[in-house]
Amino acid sequence: MTGRLDGKVAFITGAARGQGRAHALAMAREGADIVAVDICADMASNPYPLATPDDLGETERAVKELGRRVYARVADVRERPALREALESALADFGRLDIVVANAGILPMAMGSPDPQHFVDATDVDLVGVLNTVAVSLPHLADGSSIVITGSTAGMMPGNADSPEMGPGGAGYAWSKKTLMEYAEQMAIHLAPRFIRVNVMHPTNVNTHLLHNDGIYGVFRPDLVAEGKKPTREDADLAFTFFQAMPIPYVEPEDIANLAVPERAGTVRVRDIRDLTSDPAAYAAELQRRWGGLLSYRYIGRHHASMNVGPVDDTVTVRHDMRDVTGGILLSVFGIAAPEGGLVSDLEAVPNPVVHSCQVLDAGVDVKRFEVRTEDVKRGQRMSYSRSLIVDADQPGRVLAITEGQGVTIGIPPEGLQKMTVEPLEVVDSPDLPPLWQVFGGRQVDATTWTLPELSAEVASPDAALHVGPQFVMTETAARGSVTELARTGALVGVSSHTMFVARAKSGPFTFAAEPIAGADARFGARTCVYDEGADGKLVTVATHVFRCAE
Repeated sequence: MTGRLDGKVAFITGAARGQGRAHALAMAREGADIVAVDICADMASNPYPLATPDDLGETERAVKELGRRVYARVADVRERPALREALESALADFGRLDIVVANAGILPMAMGSPDPQHFVDATDVDLVGVLNTVAVSLPHLADGSSIVITGSTAGMMPGNADSPEMGPGGAGYAWSKKTLMEYAEQMAIHLAPRFIRVNVMHPTNVNTHLLHNDGIYGVFRPDLVAEGKKPTREDADLAFTFFQAMPIPYVEPEDIANLAVPERAGTVRVRDIRDLTSDPAAYAAELQRRWGGLLSYRYIGRHHASMNVGPVDDTVTVRHDMRDVTGGILLSVFGIAAPEGGLVSDLEAVPNPVVHSCQVLDAGVDVKRFEVRTEDVKRGQRMSYSRSLIVDADQPGRVLAITEGQGVTIGIPPEGLQKMTVEPLEVVDSPDLPPLWQVFGGRQVDATTWTLPELSAEVASPDAALHVGPQFVMTETAARGSVTELARTGALVGVSSHTMFVARAKSGPFTFAAEPIAGADARFGARTCVYDEGADGKLVTVATHVFRCAE
């Protein structure tokens, strides 16, 4: 079973210790890779010691111990360029960002020497630091991502942190936390079209260094201070209970961190357009959104005449990322280009390929473009059949592959729908292009197992299920990985693939588990099963691939 955050990347500020470390570990346990930043230095206005580089190193070690990747970097949230550089350095390796936890904060208390600079420092870290964190993250966040901001009950309870005893620093802390509520509300509104959630968590007292220091003990026990005594932790524990309804002095950082891991974190609420057939306008709008999100077609440059407005173009220009290590064209690229659902477009109904097969006659090592020539075999009331020849576009007599497939119609759309105008993705060919499995959010678990995260609009079909394109890519990726382990070589040429779409993959995360099989004449096969972990591990797809070792 995969974690709730499997395949995701979380960016956490103030991650060296306390609540930030708890966030990092909670999300790592659920499968997320972590970008952890912290100032790792003291501030003159803050009366208690802040985290150290050793603290950040301990967070890094603990995340790695959980089997997750981590990028730990010293960075000050007040410095937007430095914060941006730290994040982008991590994402150059991780490739995506799904969760932001703007957690870094300080409480510079007066300690008998009120100074307006304390207000400045508090707001710079607790408010501006959050704004900087969101600002550098926003360009990298995918639809359906999550932004979590650490607030405080201090922003909701007048006379708490903004009491005279706390001085300008306490006032800055309380005002910052209060202002963050309005900021989050505005950001949530503006990011709602992208299904990006923005929330502020308001902890009570938390068992961290911000609570446990001599300054706070004195604030909570001014009676002892007035007597010339130095309050201890035990003294303050008695007073801590008065600031919350629960009969406890404080909660643990892990309690707060668990709240930041939602039940289905990062999931786009993808709607089945069949639910909208009574509302043509809503149906068309949802289909347009989903159509633009059919990443597999757009990413490889396939323009389906039955789907899109514009000139007919049944060719695909082959890039480096569409080839295997031998230079041959990937089976999954042929599958995406010629999905074979019986030529039923989403304007007519919501088609689902049931069975798809591909046999490769020519790996096309030197082919620059290929053309898909599709033939409508039969169309019934619910079942449709088609087949294609895939040829070298510059030498049409050279056949690369043959495909065939069967589809089923599962819905009747309202009248008045038109073909969609969808801008193509401009992907510049380069040896540095990421592999297709990475584009679709895949992650390797071991030699035979790969995963995809929860369903999102980019990889969803119009009926809100995992699109066939990512399934073609990930089943082949898992199959190649397993065969590479068995054959002890990655120089594998695709021979054939056969895929049965057993059920709709509606939730996720999705597991792709491959079983390699050795054959004769340097040939190997792999049988791959796809499971929807968000639907109690339901089997949704079965695929078989055959490869031969390159000579």
